[in-house]
Amino acid sequence: MPTRYQCSNCKGTFDVVMGPAPVCENGLGQMNVTGVGASMPTPQTGCKKGKQKFLASSFEQSFFVPSTARGKFDCSYRPTTGRLYITVKLSATFGGSFFEWFSGAEETRLKSDLSDGVPVYWDGKCTLRCTRHGWTDIAVQPVFAVTFGSSGSHFKLVISREDERSRTNPHGRECRGFVSMNQVQGIDVQDRVELRDFQTREFNHTVGGLLTAGNDRSFLEDALTACGATVERRGADRIVTAIFPFADVSADTAAVAAHLREFVRRVNLQLAGSHPVPVVVKGFIRVPEAPDLARQRADAVRTVLTTAAIKNPVTVDPVSYSGNPSVEITIDRAYENSFTTGASRFPYNVAAHEFGHMIGLPDEYENPTTGPKFLVKTNYLTLVGRAGLLPPVFPSHTSSMMSDGMTMMGWHYVTAWEALATLTHDFLDENEWAIHV
Repeated sequence: MPTRYQCSNCKGTFDVVMGPAPVCENGLGQMNVTGVGASMPTPQTGCKKGKQKFLASSFEQSFFVPSTARGKFDCSYRPTTGRLYITVKLSATFGGSFFEWFSGAEETRLKSDLSDGVPVYWDGKCTLRCTRHGWTDIAVQPVFAVTFGSSGSHFKLVISREDERSRTNPHGRECRGFVSMNQVQGIDVQDRVELRDFQTREFNHTVGGLLTAGNDRSFLEDALTACGATVERRGADRIVTAIFPFADVSADTAAVAAHLREFVRRVNLQLAGSHPVPVVVKGFIRVPEAPDLARQRADAVRTVLTTAAIKNPVTVDPVSYSGNPSVEITIDRAYENSFTTGASRFPYNVAAHEFGHMIGLPDEYENPTTGPKFLVKTNYLTLVGRAGLLPPVFPSHTSSMMSDGMTMMGWHYVTAWEALATLTHDFLDENEWAIHV
């Protein structure tokens, strides 16, 4: 005569004719007897949240709205494929006025630039991994897509010709991004996104290179200031100079090595995608010390830095300087200026950045304190915390995709993480999914 058990975790039922009670597949539930008899009123269900049932399932949701209160997309996930599909559907209007006519070829190119360009930047940079015991082999790759159509769209794009202001923009950026983006009101509301001079192809973002490289140089200067060395700010530009003293007629770094290693530790905390701003090392002698001792001291300091695995290049100035026996470290400023002279390029794609807004992400280069953008930022910070990540700094000019660059960070995938957690909530808690980049 069978005994029916019900799992306290998944509410699945199990009929056992002889033998002990079944064990919860997930190790989370208790098996409670709910009936004994020759026949049961309903067939047994088996585990409702078990791994095998999960793997055989498929999940999808249209018009998913992230908790950031911005963005909207369709999402689907089938465990057997290992892919989470995030699709933004757009309807496009070309021409802001009667005189702005677009040929069919131009419209096709703009659409294909957007559809083909977004995955280049967003795909293949992140894996969402299940952390539940026994399920850690489940890994999910987010796959992002942009499609165009008149029905079921999430956003409406209004695309116009670039105007004279953007064409002659000294910043070298031929677009101004979103003019407005109405906040999401509900899953049945079609958001309207208006854009002007929408740049869908990669271009050289001169000011972006200058701003982000300058920000990264400031980060290194802060690391110098905090490493424990004596620091001076020199000249009209207040150039940060760290001074590491040496004993007379010596290139032994023992007395300064701890400060140098602390400098490296702080340098290596910089974000992924940061510029390789050079660290400049200068050696000094006190006459009548031998001139080549200055280079020996500088080389010895460089060895400490490179042995500690500093991420940035270290350049030794070959000149032997006179002064106190020491080594001075500064952070190169010519690197950031190379973007304005054209010696360096900073590739940028506006469409890839604006796509981030379409899936619910805020700009990191601003720090709103009131209004709808403040709400989005506040909700976003909460979501990043739920995902177990440290948030970006607001405001900041970095190489991050949602700041001034094209580098993907873990926090850019939090709305995809939230979509996956929502789709699979019948099987897994959201804290059983982790973002890896």
